[in-house]
Amino acid sequence: MTAKDCLCLPTIVGSIASCFHRDLTINAHICLCRKCTFCEQLQILCSGVIIEGKKTLPAEAKLLVGEPDLPPRLVPIRERKYIPTSWIELSLTEGRNRQVRKMTAVVGCPTLRLVRVAIGNLSLFDLSLPPGEWKTLNEEEVSRLFLVKKELTMNNMRSV
Repeated sequence: MTAKDCLCLPTIVGSIASCFHRDLTINAHICLCRKCTFCEQLQILCSGVIIEGKKTLPAEAKLLVGEPDLPPRLVPIRERKYIPTSWIELSLTEGRNRQVRKMTAVVGCPTLRLVRVAIGNLSLFDLSLPPGEWKTLNEEEVSRLFLVKKELTMNNMRSV
């Protein structure tokens, strides 16, 4: 079993939960990948890959320069001196089971560490939560979530 650090949005309000599952909310992840050093690999991720017989929706992928400011993992990742690693940011609009890990594996860059850093406009870095902690969202944070939904709805209406 692999560990995943992430921003989660648990809710007991069904209408909120279904809103984020039904619509195309962008989830941003950063991942430490093995051997992801070629622009072609990122371009393939951007255009979508086939996992389990179905093509994923296009994603946004970019190589990060340096290491992101993340707390250390409880269980450290085994480092291999001669196998290069790199951090990538991958933003998805769908959320299949283990999708990020499967997508990076398809392009030859297995994921070593995965962190969901944003749901829509709500960023893990903005919340300043230590690992394992949680908080109830304040009014401004909730409105940022619904602002994203409103923008998506407005853009969908314009494209019709």
